[in-house]
Amino acid sequence: MIASTTHKTSSVTVPFNHSNSTAKSCNLSLQSLPYKQTSIIAHMDKSLEVSTSTIKQELPLKIGIVGLGAFGQFLAKAFQRQGHNVLGTSRSDYSEYCKDNGIDFFRDLNGLCEAQPDVLLVCSSILSTEDVVRGIPFHKLRPDTIIADVLSVKQFAKNLLLDVVPSDFGILCTHPMFGKFSGKNSWEGLRFVFDKVRISGNSAQQRKCEQFLNIFQDEGCEMVEMSCEEHDQYAAESQFITHTVARILSNMNLESTPIDTKGYETLMQLTKNTVSHGSDLYDGLFLYNVNAIKQASSIQYKY
Repeated sequence: MIASTTHKTSSVTVPFNHSNSTAKSCNLSLQSLPYKQTSIIAHMDKSLEVSTSTIKQELPLKIGIVGLGAFGQFLAKAFQRQGHNVLGTSRSDYSEYCKDNGIDFFRDLNGLCEAQPDVLLVCSSILSTEDVVRGIPFHKLRPDTIIADVLSVKQFAKNLLLDVVPSDFGILCTHPMFGKFSGKNSWEGLRFVFDKVRISGNSAQQRKCEQFLNIFQDEGCEMVEMSCEEHDQYAAESQFITHTVARILSNMNLESTPIDTKGYETLMQLTKNTVSHGSDLYDGLFLYNVNAIKQASSIQYKY
């Protein structure tokens, strides 16, 4: 790169027989050429710097998933669709599944953390999350790593991560308000709630956080930034009630009839989808959201 813009006039031999005025014109052009070259090259250097910066920001993330069950696999497919690298570990052996689906599988958290993912995403059940988080070998991760979760209860997740995760690490609490059934065909218009609990501003960590959130935005999600506390208040009135009604209906052993109304069909489908999550999710929604406990008490009081 040419740093200086100060130039000396040098004599130039012109290999043609021009008039004096032509020679002067040629000499002036040649004198001004170095300055133009400097400007052009400086501009090119700046363009290259911008391009390089853009390329760095667009490098794919390395996302480590802790818990490769149905939901973890569901999310992994979207991460891969967006061009990111997926690593994973789980209590069960998913090595064959990962081999067939382009995921780097590790037998334990130690191996996964040694691979130093940019984002470590906890996809365990609510009931097992505390043991999982307290078992993370943080010393094997880079200090700017983002620890994220997808639990259906957010205040519990936030308090746990703030208590356990070292201060340099980023914390991102999220809740995709959909699952493998409702998001089977598309995520368009489906809500994704998130709270940037602890993300360093104007840093590589912040850029990686935005890059991670962009995955869901690019998939068509409606992005909802909301505090964990506010989320749990709303969730007790919507998600917990939905699961409660579905469990009541499932215990009634209802069956389809030849004259089902659309409303009844909707209830039957709701019951099928909700109960398929298993009892762990419902137990977690009840035990780890204080607002859900209040909601359950209200139902008992009214009915």
